[in-house]
Amino acid sequence: MISFADEALHEAKRTGRNRYQVFDSALNQRLATRRDVERDLLQAIESRGIGVWYQPIMSSDGSEVHSLEALMRWNHPRHGHIAPEDVIYAAASTGVAEPLLRHLVDEVCRGMRQMEAAGSSLAAVPVAVNVSPREMAQLAVDDIVLGMLKLRGIAPRRLQIEITEEVALDTHATRGRLNALSAAGVAIVVDDFGVGYSSLASLRSEYVRQVKIDRSFILDLSSSPSNEVLVDAIVQLGHSLGVQVVAEGVETQAELDVLRNLGCGLVQGYHLARPAPLPEVMAWAAARSAPAPARAG
Repeated sequence: MISFADEALHEAKRTGRNRYQVFDSALNQRLATRRDVERDLLQAIESRGIGVWYQPIMSSDGSEVHSLEALMRWNHPRHGHIAPEDVIYAAASTGVAEPLLRHLVDEVCRGMRQMEAAGSSLAAVPVAVNVSPREMAQLAVDDIVLGMLKLRGIAPRRLQIEITEEVALDTHATRGRLNALSAAGVAIVVDDFGVGYSSLASLRSEYVRQVKIDRSFILDLSSSPSNEVLVDAIVQLGHSLGVQVVAEGVETQAELDVLRNLGCGLVQGYHLARPAPLPEVMAWAAARSAPAPARAG
């Protein structure tokens, strides 16, 4: 009974402050899954069982692919798809956060080489890797990332690091790591922009090159005047400060039309392209760039 209470307390702490958690069958199943994930994680890293899918960030007029976001994918042999946040939590709990980050950056570097070898137009665009607040606080992310880029012979300008708002203004050590990455040529991207108290301050950070407007502001954009006003303000402020602005989570043509009218030049979402394995993304890009067939007569 005491062990069940301990597990419930641990889960409540993991999911946020000022929460309670009842130990029931659903929690018991989640905990069993978590234990399997923690046990199998290192082997999955070493065997390259954890892969990367890619989602394009595009110009809002659809004319070009601006960059790619690398999204971690682990299809566990017993539990199926494991959410990235659960993988990161398991990595921190088992002491393999650094090997996991090295592996993900290495996978992206290998993907870049594959794009080059295939002559893909995507070889010219940067790729963003997500780094969690936990990873940024606990790991020498700058050394890990820059070391892997050097090992694989990849120019730092080809990589972006995607962080959340709170990370952009976190501890002195974190800011030092971000400055080191930026100075080397790695662009810093702030994800989920607008939902935190530090949004405006993060825009002023000297190392932030791009912000991604949170999906909650894009939802129902075509029918929500308040959301439209907020998005317009973010776009205009970003432009004034020389920061690129991306609208993420675009799922309808109506949302895309409003974003175009507001001057938001970069967009990402299922309406434009879904995440997919690299071969599928390269095939998609090749089909987009293929010349149209000549018309008869």
